[in-house]
Amino acid sequence: MELTELGKQPIRPDQPAGVDARYGPAFEKLQAEVDKPLSASGGVDWAKVGKFSTEILAQESKDLLVASYIAVSLLYTKKIDGFAIGLKIYRDLLETYWETLFPAKARMRGRIASIEFWVEKSEIALSGIEPKALPQEKMAAIRGDFDKIEELLGAYLEEGVSLRPLIEFVRKLESASKESGKPAPPSQAAQPVPGGVVLGQTAPAPSSPPPSGTVLPNIVSKADVPRVLSVLTQKAREISIFLRKEDLSNPLLYRLGRWALWVNVAALPPLENDRAMVPPPDPEIVGALESLKDAGNYMQLVLEAEAAFGSSIYWLDVNRISAQALGFLGAPFQKAVEAVSQETASFLQRLPGLEAMSFSDGRPFADSETRRWLKEIAPGGGVDATGTSAGPGDAGGGGIESGIREEIGNLLSQARQGKTVEAVEAIQKRIHSAASGKERILWRIGLVQALLAGRQSGVALPHVDRLMADVDTHALEEYDPEIALQILKIAWSATEGREDAESGAKNARIAGRISRIDPVSALRMGKRKK
Repeated sequence: MELTELGKQPIRPDQPAGVDARYGPAFEKLQAEVDKPLSASGGVDWAKVGKFSTEILAQESKDLLVASYIAVSLLYTKKIDGFAIGLKIYRDLLETYWETLFPAKARMRGRIASIEFWVEKSEIALSGIEPKALPQEKMAAIRGDFDKIEELLGAYLEEGVSLRPLIEFVRKLESASKESGKPAPPSQAAQPVPGGVVLGQTAPAPSSPPPSGTVLPNIVSKADVPRVLSVLTQKAREISIFLRKEDLSNPLLYRLGRWALWVNVAALPPLENDRAMVPPPDPEIVGALESLKDAGNYMQLVLEAEAAFGSSIYWLDVNRISAQALGFLGAPFQKAVEAVSQETASFLQRLPGLEAMSFSDGRPFADSETRRWLKEIAPGGGVDATGTSAGPGDAGGGGIESGIREEIGNLLSQARQGKTVEAVEAIQKRIHSAASGKERILWRIGLVQALLAGRQSGVALPHVDRLMADVDTHALEEYDPEIALQILKIAWSATEGREDAESGAKNARIAGRISRIDPVSALRMGKRKK
């Protein structure tokens, strides 16, 4: 059977859509290939994915997820030709078998997840394909198939699915095809672009034709702003997706990706029955992230969490998951941890209260662990952008104190990578050998930081009490308010969120003391607590 017939030809006369193949050996073999983690030696063999998918669609089942798999595989194996074939298969499947294809119509969320997989993975694949001019007939077929898919999904689905990456590629193909039909310019010398600049282009040599680029028109009225911003966000997203494949430690990946998807969010999503009118993340994605975390596969966890963020921008949990997984990958990824933390904190500053909202099914945007993390990374909070308590460097000082701060920073990196015991042992030795009372306080601050970074707040509490006693004994609120404020913030973070009444009362008293030293920090903390 020709690939272009896979979406239309029935499996057999009595069961045109076939049977559910999800639990058969053929699908298990296909899924095992798709689930292979990315690695330096390869990863997913997309040719195999295409072969296995073809067999299922031709012989066993008209399955929307399998159609998504083959559509993505064709992008890797046949490029633009594969894009056209994938659209044809998808259109035929939706047009012919919507009532009977798999997942069953009763599992509409499964169908939506299948379509979202196609769009998300296609976006990554398309970022590596250069649009080129196509014959008029072929371009018309691509446009016709895409428009029909868009029409059918609009009719079938109550919840819309964004096909933005696909329509953008279709438009690029159309633009390239139109440009190829234009007469050559009178000179090959580089020509200035009227009224605009070109992204990603340097001035060419006089003998070279001007390279292609994305034109940004001059902004002469308010009406131009959305159009220019759309180009910028599209390019930022493309860079982010490209870097996800090339350099997972690059902080630009996380900054640009979040900027592109959050920059246009100006208000909290609308509510219906006290829930946001936003569909929840797919349970299969939630389960996959948990499995990767349990397996300690942090590299793949970052990849999947970032992909999930791209399709669910209000799901704050994935930002925490990314930041924590990046932390476990070690020192080369610490700038990336900071990028995720800082961008998320900035987003929450713009939309206070977002972390308390929930999806349409009641699932919170931020679970309890994420809410604690958000408090830690917030400006003026108890921890720095990397996800651990602000270091002694915030308290000023130099010389020996500067060396202590640097050493604590290195030990905190160990704690973030799961080596909490080793970090705590090293700090404990420094406490015992400290040459002065102030040095002991600085090292004890580092000890609490390491315990909080290792999620050992219960173990940290006795040391918090000791630090609070130091504040009182040495009257630090009066004589060294910067150190006192740092200790109070750490104490507030350590007691916040604990369910026992004693911790709650202690947390409130600490907040009052913070307010006396720095009312702005107290206001921010109170706002986050709500």
